[in-house]
Amino acid sequence: MSNLPFIVGIDSSKSRSGLCFGRPGEVPRFSSLSCSDLDDDAAAFKAMKWVRDFTLIQTIDEAFIEMQMKGFGDDIGRLQRNIPTMLTIKAVRTGFGVGLKGRSVPIHEVHASTARKTFLGNGRLGKDVAKQCAMAMCQDLGWEPSNLDEADAAAIWYHGCVQSAPEAAHRISDLVQKRIVGRALGGVPA
Repeated sequence: MSNLPFIVGIDSSKSRSGLCFGRPGEVPRFSSLSCSDLDDDAAAFKAMKWVRDFTLIQTIDEAFIEMQMKGFGDDIGRLQRNIPTMLTIKAVRTGFGVGLKGRSVPIHEVHASTARKTFLGNGRLGKDVAKQCAMAMCQDLGWEPSNLDEADAAAIWYHGCVQSAPEAAHRISDLVQKRIVGRALGGVPA
């Protein structure tokens, strides 16, 4: 058994949350949790149940979870249109949080831009481009997320690995990061 921490990276979402888990330096595994057809209470319960069921077979040492949006500044119209989505994401995030706290797992909130900066070398990409780049990076590393949410969770997981066990975390060179992002932005040929 390894002395390295078992880390879970969570990308909470209204429709499908991505999960990435494993020990630093190992090939991570992935899972998704679909909540698109559930009300907020059921979505929160489903996230909490995932943690409970998962921890019956694997101890989680640390969890890194994407920090929730804080609002939309002065764009009141955009805020009003997104309140239901924000509430559902908050419910899912709370379900994961309650489940993890119930198992005494330390939870670290991470800004998506911070995780993407660590994983991709660029934290200022638009959401859609960043998810595509995360998928490309996973594929480049030989990891196998089945969707963009899981790939985004990989960025969070990788950030957690770098924070918790930098000596054991996968090494991703600046050149690889620039190639992946450059390709997505149309500046670097495949």
